[in-house]
Amino acid sequence: MEALVAERDIAIQFQQEFKTLESGRDGFVVTASRGRFRAKTIILAFGSNIPVDLGVYGEAKTIARTLDNPKDHIGFSTLIIGGGNAAADVVAALSRAKRDADDATPIFWSNRTEHFEINKDVARDLGEEILLGGHIRILQGAQPRIGEVDEDGVDRLTILTQEIDAGSGVFLKQAMSFPMKHVIACIGTQGPGPIFEQIGLQQITCTEGVCRIGKEGAQLVILSPDHQSSTKGIYAIGGAVSPAYIEIQEEGSFKERKHTNLIFTAVADAVRAVDHIAAQRTA
Repeated sequence: MEALVAERDIAIQFQQEFKTLESGRDGFVVTASRGRFRAKTIILAFGSNIPVDLGVYGEAKTIARTLDNPKDHIGFSTLIIGGGNAAADVVAALSRAKRDADDATPIFWSNRTEHFEINKDVARDLGEEILLGGHIRILQGAQPRIGEVDEDGVDRLTILTQEIDAGSGVFLKQAMSFPMKHVIACIGTQGPGPIFEQIGLQQITCTEGVCRIGKEGAQLVILSPDHQSSTKGIYAIGGAVSPAYIEIQEEGSFKERKHTNLIFTAVADAVRAVDHIAAQRTA
């Protein structure tokens, strides 16, 4: 792969976060985190596991989604966001690492709702950590609210932990602020539907009797047999269209297509899309 990139002089941009895609005078303009790019053709191949946005005011892009190295949090209070098994596993693993290092700094485990939903095995591991002296503090109903940079240049996340109605439109609010480098958000992933909607690609919402593969309520993108979307010049391939999409038939009818989220399927999609692009340019 590296040899092919060098041979074809392919310009790869690493650590670029997609922001927006807009139609321009001669094609499209893609805005990323570190620049803008113009292109006549776009292939969307960003997969299906897109992190769920925290939904805070400001930016919170530097927040981790997994526990990569527990040692990074030794000696620092750490906030874990999420009410499921993934978050509970991170809490237990980090608590164990802190105990082994004789670190008494707490782990704050927060969830937007009052309830945490974890299975019995995970609950057992977590209970053992608490009994063994893990410094775990639970914040039920805590709401991530603001992502900001403080006066020292530190990226911080503020969460609302309590709100009291004092009457006459006045609320008393209690909040906590954590450096984002010590925040881990285990809030899951989502499909690319919101991105497709943002850039104006047509989708069909699955309802009873319409979809056999897609779940009820899921949005399936509409594609041609060559994986071109409803917007001419924009293609979608790979995990971005799994587990199913709607294919436009030659006679104009629609058919739901099963699409496995596998690498060889994505490569086959890319071949069809690129062949179609090449044919269009030579026509």
